[in-house]
Amino acid sequence: METPPPRRRPPTPKLKFPLFGNSDKDSDGAGKNIEGDINPRHMMYLLGVMVFFMVGYEYYKSNKADKIPKSQSSIQNMEWKGKVKRKFMGYDKPDINMFELIDSSGTKRTIDISDDNSTFFEALMPRDSVYKAKESLKVRIKNYTKDTTIVLQFAQN
Repeated sequence: METPPPRRRPPTPKLKFPLFGNSDKDSDGAGKNIEGDINPRHMMYLLGVMVFFMVGYEYYKSNKADKIPKSQSSIQNMEWKGKVKRKFMGYDKPDINMFELIDSSGTKRTIDISDDNSTFFEALMPRDSVYKAKESLKVRIKNYTKDTTIVLQFAQN
């Protein structure tokens, strides 16, 4: 008595990607045109539109972003009343001195004082309270141990 060979299991279905179609190819290398697949030309249009919107969004953000005040006149016209969140110094460019200030209203501002010649940046530490009146260059730094008043000194152009 011969035993019949066991039934073979059915072949596994080929992998299908949404919007890309099946992964199986014909013998000539062309994909099967199944209803619901996207045309490669339409895929390129979709990719082009996506790149266009990404570039447009970056351009919009760069023009909308708040500029970092750096000059003496822009810093003199500002009013500071808040805490220092971060302090930035340039590692490979040591002439960069910036800090991030959180106002009492909760808005964050990044201020660049690289042109300042006083000891303000060395005395400033994160979590210090900073107060400066509008149209003045006197800055009061208040921390837990001592209070300091420093006058910002900018080089005259």
